[in-house]
Amino acid sequence: MALLRLFSQQNTQPPLFKPSVQPIYYPHIDLSYFNLGIDNVRIDTYLSQKFTAQAKNLIHELLEERTSTKKRFTDKPSDKVRKQLEQFAQHYADILQTAANRAKESKQIHKVQLLQLSISKFLHQTITHTLDDILQELRSSTMTGSQSAQSLTNYDRTKWIQNNKVRVLNQVSSEIFEQMRWIENSQNTKLRMELFGVPWSIPEPMLFSHLMYAAYENDLLLNKYIWLVDNVTHRFCFVKLQTAIDEVLAKIIELCPIKLASSSKKSYPSINNKSFTWRDNPDNMQLLFDTQQTQSQLSKTTTDTLQYKLAYQKTALQILDQSFAELDLLLPILAIYELPRLYNHYYHLLDPKLLFSYLCGEIDAQTINNKFKNLVKLKATRKSDNKELSINELSATQKRLRQALKQDKSAILCQFMQDFTAYRRDLKFQKLLQQKLESVHLLEDDSYIQLSRSNGILNEFLLAEEYTDEANTSIRCHVILKADLRGSTTIVSELTKRGLNPATHFNLHFFHPIRELIKDFGGEKVFIEGDAVILSFFEYQSQPEQWFAVARACGLAKSMLEVVAKQNQICQEQGLPILELGIGICYSAEAPAFLYDGDDRIMISPAIGYADRLSSCSWKLRQLYANVDLLTHVMVFQQPATDSFKGEKGMTTFRYNLNGVELDQTAFQKLHKEIALRSMKTKLPNVGACEIFVGQYQDIRRQSHTVVIRRSNVQLWQENTEKYPSTNKEYYEVVTNRKLLQAIFSKLGVKA
Repeated sequence: MALLRLFSQQNTQPPLFKPSVQPIYYPHIDLSYFNLGIDNVRIDTYLSQKFTAQAKNLIHELLEERTSTKKRFTDKPSDKVRKQLEQFAQHYADILQTAANRAKESKQIHKVQLLQLSISKFLHQTITHTLDDILQELRSSTMTGSQSAQSLTNYDRTKWIQNNKVRVLNQVSSEIFEQMRWIENSQNTKLRMELFGVPWSIPEPMLFSHLMYAAYENDLLLNKYIWLVDNVTHRFCFVKLQTAIDEVLAKIIELCPIKLASSSKKSYPSINNKSFTWRDNPDNMQLLFDTQQTQSQLSKTTTDTLQYKLAYQKTALQILDQSFAELDLLLPILAIYELPRLYNHYYHLLDPKLLFSYLCGEIDAQTINNKFKNLVKLKATRKSDNKELSINELSATQKRLRQALKQDKSAILCQFMQDFTAYRRDLKFQKLLQQKLESVHLLEDDSYIQLSRSNGILNEFLLAEEYTDEANTSIRCHVILKADLRGSTTIVSELTKRGLNPATHFNLHFFHPIRELIKDFGGEKVFIEGDAVILSFFEYQSQPEQWFAVARACGLAKSMLEVVAKQNQICQEQGLPILELGIGICYSAEAPAFLYDGDDRIMISPAIGYADRLSSCSWKLRQLYANVDLLTHVMVFQQPATDSFKGEKGMTTFRYNLNGVELDQTAFQKLHKEIALRSMKTKLPNVGACEIFVGQYQDIRRQSHTVVIRRSNVQLWQENTEKYPSTNKEYYEVVTNRKLLQAIFSKLGVKA
C-alpha cells in the first residue's frame, strides 16, 4: 500500500522503459561423460608430477612467509617466492593449453573442466594440509618443555595462526589463484574461444571462489563483499536480507515491469541452472538502479531511451528506498560501508559486529568505553606506537550516518544491491563447485595410479614436455593444398621478349613471399614448379597444440591469393599479362605414403588428385561469367545424366574456380573439429541460399586469423538458361572476396 501511495502522491505512472535483465548462464559442467574410477564413486585424475611438486613447494614457501613474525599480509612476497609464482603460472598455462588442444578435436570441453576442477581441488587441499602440517610442527616444538626464545616464538606464532587461520588460507590461495586468473584472462580465454567457442569453461567467480574456506569471515566480507551479521535472528543477517530483498524486487517489477533477455545471444552452449535467477546477476542491479551511470551517458548524448531509463531507475530507487526504510535497513546499509575504515582505524581490535551495533544504535557508548578499558589492560594486543583508543571517530561516524539518512542515498543503495547480489551469486557458485569437487578423485599413490591406468579409467593431465611416447611422433593425418597457377607461360614469354629475366621476376614477386607464408602457416612443399604448386600440412600425434591443418591451409590459400593480387598489380603497371589462381584443399584422415628417389622424398596421397580437380576451372564457365562481377569465386555444377557435355578431369561435376579456394567436405568436417565456428544463413547472387561459417585460429607464430567458409548446394547445369536448380550435394568455398567478408564481419560483429 505504501508503494501505491508513493505513486499516487507523485502522480507518477510507471516509466516507459522495460529493462532487459540477463539471467546467470554458465557452461554445462557435465561429468557424467567420464567413467567412474577405482572406488566406483568418483572420477580418477592424475596431475603432472612436475606441476604438483612445484606447486607444493610454492605453497609451503608462501605459508612460511605469511605466518612468520617478519612477513605477514601487508608485505610483498620475497624474490624467491615471486619467481616461484611466475614458474607456477607458466606451468598452469602449459598444462591447461595442452589439455585444451588435446580435447579440441572432439570438442570435449568437459575434459578441460575436469582438469580445472582437479587443479582447484589439489590447490585447496594442499594449502589446507600444508598449513596444518606447519601448525603441527610448531606445536611439537613447544611441547618439549623448553623455555628457549625459539620455543616461545613458536608458541606465539602457533597462537597467531590459530586465531587467523581463515585469513591465512584466503591470503595464500588468493595469491596463487591470482596467477591462474591472469593466465586465464591473458591467454586461455582467447584459446577457448578459438577451440570451443567458450570464453570460460568454468565461470570465473566459481573457479576463483573466495568462499572455499569460509562463507562468513570478517576480513573476507570486509575486503571482498559486504559485512553481514552472523546472528540468524538479526534483520541484517544473510537469510533475512535475502528474503527482504527478493520481496522488494518483486514489488519493484510489479510496478515497473522488466523483460528477461533471450538466451539466443549466448556465445556458447550453456544451461541456466534452476538455482540461479536474474536476481543473482550484479549487472542487473546496475541496470535497475544506477542513475549515476545513466546521467553520465545523458551528459554525452540525449536520447528518449536514456531519458526513459533514468525515469525508470529513479522510480525503482524510490521504491527501494521506501521499502528499506519500512524494514529499518537504511542505517545498517550505510553503516556497513564505514566498517572497513573503522576496523582499520581501531587496529582490528574492535570486532566489526561491535562497531556495527554502535553505529546502528544497538549498544551505547558505555559498552564501547568498557571495551577500550579492557584493551588497555591487555598491552600484548597493542603495538607500542598505537595511539590512545578513543570513541570519538566512532561517534562522529554515527552522527554523520544519521545525517546521511536525510540525504540522497541512490549511489550507496545501488552499490549495496550489486554487492549483496555478488555475494549471493558466489555462495551459489561455491556450493555448486563443492558438489563438482566431490566427484573428483586425485590419485597420488603409485599403486592406485597403475590400477586406474591399467583399467583405462585414469584421466591424466601432463605438461606438454611430459608426453614423450615415441609412438605419438607419427603423422596422424594430412591436408593437401593444390594451387593451379594460370598465365605464367604467357608472362614468361612476354618477359623474355622484353629481354627481362623471368626467373628473378617470379622469385621476387611470387615464390619468395609464398615461401615465407608457408613457414608461417606450417606447410611443407610437395611440388612447386611452373604452374603447379602442391603443399602439405601434417599433424603429428605428439603435437595436439598444432592440430590446425585445415584452418592453416585455408589461411595460406587466402594469403597466396593476396600475393597474386599484388603480383597482378605490378604486371598491370608494366603492361604484362596477369596471373590467375585456383586452389583446392583436401583432407585425409590417414598419414600419406612416402617413396624415396635417393634422398628425395616423394609423397603419395589420394588427396593430391582430388585437390587438383577442386582447383580446376571449366572453360565453359569462364566464358559464362567473364563479364560478371561476382562476390564468390567458386561455383560447382552437376552434369545432367542426359547432357552430352562431359565433366572435365573425369568428374561428373565441373566447377568455376577463378582466384578462389574450394574445400572438400572432409576438410570442412575436420575444420569443425579444429576450431569453433559461428554460422549464419544468407542469399547471394548467382549461388542463392547458402550458410556462412566464421571461426578463428592461430598460425605457427601464434598470430590470430579469421577463416570464413561458405557452404552452398551444387547447382544442376542446364544449357541456355540463367537459373540453375539446386541439388542435395554441397560444396565449400573459403571466402576471400573483400566486400563479402566486410558484410559478414559486420553482420556477426566479428573483427577481421
